[in-house]
Amino acid sequence: MDPLDIPHELESLTYIEKQLLSRVHPVISLLRVKKLQYKYKGQVINFTQDVQEVADSLPYLVKDLSNIVVIKLNNHVRLKDFVIRKDKVLNALLWLKRNNPQYFDLKIDMSALNTLPDDDNVYDELQSIRSEQLSSNLRDKMEEDDDLIGDQNNDDCDEITYSSVPDRGKTPLNEFKSPGYISMAFPHLFCYGTADFSMPKTQKISLNEYIRHLMLYKDGRFAKDERFRYFIMNSEMRWHSLNLGNVYVKKNSIFSKMTIIQLRQYLKENPWLVNQIMHFGSRLRTTSSYWKSRCGELLDMVDQLGTPTIFFTLSSADYHWPDFYRLMGHDVATLSVQERGRLLSENPLIADTFFHLRSKFFLENCFTKHFKVKDMWYRYEFQHRGSIHLHGVAWFENSPVIKENMTESETAAVIKYFDSIISCKNPDVHILPSPIHPCQMS
Repeated sequence: MDPLDIPHELESLTYIEKQLLSRVHPVISLLRVKKLQYKYKGQVINFTQDVQEVADSLPYLVKDLSNIVVIKLNNHVRLKDFVIRKDKVLNALLWLKRNNPQYFDLKIDMSALNTLPDDDNVYDELQSIRSEQLSSNLRDKMEEDDDLIGDQNNDDCDEITYSSVPDRGKTPLNEFKSPGYISMAFPHLFCYGTADFSMPKTQKISLNEYIRHLMLYKDGRFAKDERFRYFIMNSEMRWHSLNLGNVYVKKNSIFSKMTIIQLRQYLKENPWLVNQIMHFGSRLRTTSSYWKSRCGELLDMVDQLGTPTIFFTLSSADYHWPDFYRLMGHDVATLSVQERGRLLSENPLIADTFFHLRSKFFLENCFTKHFKVKDMWYRYEFQHRGSIHLHGVAWFENSPVIKENMTESETAAVIKYFDSIISCKNPDVHILPSPIHPCQMS
């Protein structure tokens, strides 16, 4: 289960060069928000190309890379993602043939290779769709989701989606009967064809253990890869969903022999079953059922403990923390804003883990003890540009009860209590702003 180090031949590949080397193309809608973090939408499906073309020959012709559709949401585009270097592609294919079992039988098509540029971008040869060319329904949907499109006049807006749309292979791979498909989809990560979860293993490991193993791998390449982290997360969600569905069917054997049409009719006649199924799926993180269940837990806490004493927010000073950038081998004082943004985009696991551990330490060792917190509830969220933050509520010991229609004395007691724990003071209104951001001060 060791993927081993990346050889020189497979280092520093561009987005499109990776596609030229892949024998399996996952369908992933990948979006880049405000020049910063990435996000993905929808489900991930794995397609092979035509068997003869995949099994016998690489690289693809650029015009045949119909799995990549670039949806431009404004005039900006990251051309470096679409740079192809012919020698780089050739050396990578030769190395894979020698060292990766999934590529031993590969034929290198020199005529196709010779159509690639020596060192140039091929963006104009790809399918490109400007935002105004999208259907009104699709554009409305994209605008609804987290205000994705934003201000089209903002020069800092760099939202682009790289969508993989299968053209040749029409049947999705069976993820449980196609060994090696993960390493064929990401040969730049699984260079030697090892550590593929879909391959036979001498020792059984869980998918969660496997994902943690890769995300924490010593060189960080799996956590940094903009496509793989969403690919494996979505796979875990879908497989977990399938397992839960199998358990539900075993407990309700009446469904096991039904066709889709019969099932739909049965649900129409028994609508109460929908709520039962939704509740059964509440263990699937990020789903509506999951958050509905968490909301129910919070409401139960309010019923038992009363109105929370405070609502609190912890924000991430991810552009200013010296310790955070030191983890990545940099001094924050020497980095430009653009360089900090790039490091954040390339290292989301480090950024989020750093914030999680810092928040946990603060809540357990400072906040809880200082205010004598008897209980609290919180959740992590992400800003539009991708930065993590935390919202929560807390109940303090010996805090006054806040309720409707309080008397004057009760209201006065509440005001007096909060005056004793909350304060704000400017020691010198005339002091000049510090040249160093306060969050950068040690």
